[in-house]
Order: sequence, then structure tokens, then C-alpha cells
Amino acid sequence: MNIFSSKKALLLVLLAIALSFFVLEVSSKPFFFSFNTQNIGSFEYVRAGEKFLDKGLYDKAISCYEKAYESSPDNAVIRSDIIFVYSKYAQILAESAKYDEAIELLTKAYNVKQDAATTQNLAIMYSRKALPLAIKGDLRKAVELFKEARRIAYGSYSAARNLGVSLSNDGVDQFKQGREDLALICLKESSLIYQGSKTFAFLGDVYYKKSDLRKALFYWHKARLLDPLDRSVLPKLKRVIKEIRLANSTKMIDLPHFEVKYKENLSIDAELAASVLEKAYFSIGKDLAYFPKTKTGVFFYSESDFKNIFKMPSTVRAFYDGNIRMPIPDKQLGHDEFLRHIYHEYTHALLSAKTMNNCPVWFNEGIAVWEEFSNSGYSVKDLLVSAGMMDNITLGSLDREFSKNDIGENRALYYLLSYTVVAYIIDNWGVVGLQDILKRLAGGQHVVNAIDDEFLLSEKEFERRWKTYVKNKYLLK
Repeated sequence: MNIFSSKKALLLVLLAIALSFFVLEVSSKPFFFSFNTQNIGSFEYVRAGEKFLDKGLYDKAISCYEKAYESSPDNAVIRSDIIFVYSKYAQILAESAKYDEAIELLTKAYNVKQDAATTQNLAIMYSRKALPLAIKGDLRKAVELFKEARRIAYGSYSAARNLGVSLSNDGVDQFKQGREDLALICLKESSLIYQGSKTFAFLGDVYYKKSDLRKALFYWHKARLLDPLDRSVLPKLKRVIKEIRLANSTKMIDLPHFEVKYKENLSIDAELAASVLEKAYFSIGKDLAYFPKTKTGVFFYSESDFKNIFKMPSTVRAFYDGNIRMPIPDKQLGHDEFLRHIYHEYTHALLSAKTMNNCPVWFNEGIAVWEEFSNSGYSVKDLLVSAGMMDNITLGSLDREFSKNDIGENRALYYLLSYTVVAYIIDNWGVVGLQDILKRLAGGQHVVNAIDDEFLLSEKEFERRWKTYVKNKYLLK
């Protein structure tokens, strides 16, 4: 190869390297580049804006991008860049609850280009501003903001759908936190902008929990029409129709912390019901460090009505679905049996509210059985059968057992074992230790992580100590 050829080859290599570098720059940080001298100023503003953006200096970055946009308003890349910067900084401001500033930036992005993304972002930001106002009680202002969010979103189907989903999710979150009225506002706002079957189904669920059976029927029926293939709604419709018919002959006992309803001809000892329920309110509330601000609904049914309406297995003596529901035998229940049922189900009600439904079923049942047994003469030592049964039991196996839809033949045993986990915690760390675990669950932690962080015990070490505790206290002769 001659010298000329070598130089030519070297130049070609250098040119290839330069071109590849340019492509990488464009792909990693988009910016407008043109040999048109008219746009050289725009390019310099973009480059300066990028440097400020890398340092997190959003105000200065926006100032540069705005100058670039003023110089070249028709350039698609610059328009895309400035929308990105507006949207990114608005998101950061919203995380600090600076909603007015966020809305101002998203409005600018919307004015640069009205598409599905800018429309959606602006609409959802109005709803994000509305929610804390509603929580504080300023419903008039909140409703105005929700209305503005809907007005903006009407311009785009995808924006309307996503705003509807966002509002529906807000409704679910507020419901989990015990704010039922605010949950209804969010869900209804969602239904006004987007006809989602799940939103209507959840509206039915909320009204059913509030014992407004006719509104529950209306919204479940609407959900069924929107999605006939959703099999979860039909059983609810059939159930609520039966309950509406039954409600025509219902009596009510209004207590300080409970609202009791039952059929007129049902054998109910009103004084006993009042005594046990109010005692449960203070006793279990003290144990779990939680006293509901609203009344808990308690519904009593004849055994035939309970079976006909809820289709529960015959072994189910009561359950909680937002209200406590239990069948009453033809003969009056004795004080002890009535107390056990109420304590068990009311514990579920408190755990649901306190942990925002983040308490795993096995732990939930274990606490409920602990409350039930602590007020009865039952001896767990007589119910557990052998030390060998503990060898293969773990917290994971408890969780898997209660995750099954079908009730297996060993379910009663797993109730008892879940109880022993709770008893072990209380015997070693007191009821305060249990309360602290529940606080962590309310914060979203998994129960195993909560135990690890609270008691400084790994899952395996906790299980080892728990099994030793059970064998020593309940199983060894």
C-alpha cells in the first residue's frame, strides 16, 4: 500500500469515528442542529439549556429553551425538547405540592403543542391539586378543579380515559384510608369523564359497605352493562336484590359505635348485642390501638337467609366484608358464643381499616382468633395435636394455605397455628409489639419485612424461635 493510499484510509477511519460520535450524541441528548445560519442562535440556547438541565437547574434550563423556541418556533425537535423540560420540572414541583407552579408549566407545554400527552398531563395535574383540598374539606374548590380537569381532558379520548383511571385509583386509595365520602367524589368524577366498568363496580362496593343497597344495585347494574363478561358483578347483583327484599322487614338498633340491623322475627337479645359490641369496641380497640371514627355496620340473619344470600359454606359462622354479617340460630345464642363471633369479626373490621387492607389473611385470622380466645375458655393446648406437625410449617406455608379459595381439611389447624404466631409476638414483645407490626403493615411493608425491621429477626430465625415457643408451651407434655 502506498503513502497516498494509507493517508486516504486513515482519513476514512477518522471520518467514520466522527460520524458515529455525532449519532450517539443525537440519540442520547436530542438537540436541534442545522447548517442554516438562521438557527445557529437556537442551537446555542439548546446546548446551554442541556448543561443547566444536567445540573438540575431547571429555571435556567427553561429560560434557555424558551429563547430557543422563540428563535425557532416551528422546529419540531425544539418544541419536543421544551415540552419535555416543562413536563419534567412540573412533575418535580408537584412532588413538593407546588401545584400552581406545575400547572403553569404544563399549560405552557399544552400551548406549545396540544396533543394527547400534554392534554393528559395538564388535566391530571388539576385533579392532583384538587385532592388535598378535598381532604382538607374545601369541597367547593376541589369540585371546581375536578371540573376543569374534565374540561381539558374532553379534547382527547386517551387523555379522558387516563384521567378517569387516575381518578378511579384515587378513589380506591381514599376508600382504603377510610375516607368513603371522598372516595365517592373521586369515583363519580371518574365516571363523568370515562365510562369504566371497574369504576362503576367499585362505586357499587362502596355503597354496599355504606348499606345503601339501592345505589349499590344501580352501579353494579351499570358495571354489568358495560362489561357483561365480568363474572364478579353478577353474584353481587343477585345478592343485593335478595337483601333489598329482606330489608323491607328489618329492625335497627342504634348504638354509640355500631349500627345493628336484623329481621323483625329474628331472635335477638338487644341488650346482649349492645353490651358485647360496645365492650368489643373498647377492648379490641385498645389492643390494636385503633378506634374507628364511623360506626361499624352489624347485620344478623336467619340461618336460611344467610345461606340463601351469601352462599357460604356451612362452617362459616360470620364474616366481614365492610360490615359484620353473621347468622343467628333459631334458638338464642348464649353470651359466650355470641361474644366469640363478634370479637373475631370485629377484629377483622379494625385490621382492615388500620392496615388499609395490607394485613395478610393468615396474620389477620391469627389476630382475630387471639382476640376470640382471649375472651373464652378455649385451650389451644387441647386443640393442637403433636409436636411433629410443626416441622414443615413456615410463615410462607401459612400464607399459601389462606390464599386458597377452597377450605381444606386442615384449615382449622392453620387458624390455630396463625394464632400461635400472634401469641408468640405478644408473649415476647407485648401488645405494643403487635401494634408496631400493624403500623408497618399500614405503611405498606410486607409482614416478614415488618418483623425483621421491628424485632431484628430474619424470617428463618423468627420461625425457629416461634416453633420452639409452640412446642414448649402447647405441645410438650
